[in-house]
Amino acid sequence: MAKNLNIVEHTVEFAGQQLVLTNLSALYIPELKALVLADIHIGKSTHFQKHGIAIPNTIFRNDLNKLEMLIHHFNPQKIIVVGDMFHAENNSEIQQFKDWKTQNSDVQFVLIKGNHDRYYHSIYKDLDVEIMQNELTWEGITFIHNLEHYRVEGCTVSGHLHPGIYLKAKARQHIKLPCFAIGKQHLILPAFSEFTGLNARLDSHSFKFFAFTETGFFEF
Repeated sequence: MAKNLNIVEHTVEFAGQQLVLTNLSALYIPELKALVLADIHIGKSTHFQKHGIAIPNTIFRNDLNKLEMLIHHFNPQKIIVVGDMFHAENNSEIQQFKDWKTQNSDVQFVLIKGNHDRYYHSIYKDLDVEIMQNELTWEGITFIHNLEHYRVEGCTVSGHLHPGIYLKAKARQHIKLPCFAIGKQHLILPAFSEFTGLNARLDSHSFKFFAFTETGFFEF
């Protein structure tokens, strides 16, 4: 059963554009009418299950339901995935995604390939996913997968690093939250899939962190 989530929005200005952060790990660009997300890792759960690691079957279904909520909420013309849309070998999750996508055929998918996106071109074509090998540029923003390995001039939106923050409380309690990391020129998206770790080691002098929960945003 999918989680019953509300979409919370937080608007920021970046690269001269008004961008909408959401607590469902996606960014919306109103002027482009596009959702931008990273690191869906379709196929990851099934890949681990094949290797004897007990991963719940609900993870991928939850990710798709979350994406469907965002589509219904924003009604985007396109979805830009800044890398790692897929994870491993062609498996049953790919077919699930294909079946799901036929119900959302009005939305164009554009993928900037990440380090896990290693399928043959024929598979992407069959899924009707447009491929960009390294980058996509729009209005002074360059969409890339990994800021650390593919540096470009100007402003970037990227993924790969799975940003999060680590909060300490009393009695040795702590919590990790996913976040958007935003600097003067770089915006790093949180991982879209819930089946990912969090990286709390990004430089706090270079970025502001917009962490989120099911109910709101917190700036650090």
